[in-house]
Amino acid sequence: MFKKIIYILFILIIPLTACTNYNEITKDSNNYPPIGPLTSKDYYEVKLYFPNEENTRLVEENRLVNTENSKLEEIVINELIKGSKKGALGSIMPNGTKLLSVEVIDNVAHVSFSKGIIKSSATEKEEAFVLFSIVNSLDQLDKVDKVQIYIEGEIRDVFYNYYGIKEPLTYNPLIVNEDYLEPISEVEEFLKELKNKKYQTAAMHIDISSNDNMSHSEIGLYLENIYKNMSDYEILDYKILDYGEKTTIIVDNRTYYFDGNYKKERTEIYELSYKNGRFKIKNY
Repeated sequence: MFKKIIYILFILIIPLTACTNYNEITKDSNNYPPIGPLTSKDYYEVKLYFPNEENTRLVEENRLVNTENSKLEEIVINELIKGSKKGALGSIMPNGTKLLSVEVIDNVAHVSFSKGIIKSSATEKEEAFVLFSIVNSLDQLDKVDKVQIYIEGEIRDVFYNYYGIKEPLTYNPLIVNEDYLEPISEVEEFLKELKNKKYQTAAMHIDISSNDNMSHSEIGLYLENIYKNMSDYEILDYKILDYGEKTTIIVDNRTYYFDGNYKKERTEIYELSYKNGRFKIKNY
């Protein structure tokens, strides 16, 4: 009789245990549902790059991502689109940005975006931050050395208005280590000094570290001889090829001579070097 009672109680307890309700969990309750083990191979810590709170440079943001169902490079781009989790910055990607595809071939990440990523009203700095947040974030992956960007599957000459993306780009340390400085500002200052006939001051914009044959004083005399009839200038357009300690900027300008009675349009290529917090012109 005693064994029969034990058997009946055992039968009653089993369904009660199997039907435990986890919907009501209180602060002091031990009634927690079982949690399956996490597999470390499905998780990876990536470095994403976003502007800092002062909006002066890009900074790293480490993020643990689940790689179980997606390629790592695809996850990186989608996390960038989601935006920063620090501060109130959010996403720097324009609304409507969509990743269409990303493939890594011979260590080059080929990434295609929808037209929604294009923001024609962006400043040069805003464009640089979006561009190099993509490039730097992808380039930190082991199998990626360069990044080629496409829009709707096609290569563009420039990203928005200023930065060339016809060729693959590499990780940019300058935009992470130093506050962003517009390369075009150096060219504008140089041309302004020429317009005002301050040739010796204009000469100070020239990097002579790799040229032992000419002093700044001699360069000033050379500039005076070339630009003495210049009366004004106008920058029509420009394109920056990469951004770093060595930067190339292609400038379309209109130069006026003899009090504006003669003008000449031309394209000039400026090779810039970055030293001590500023750009200088190398090829004059």
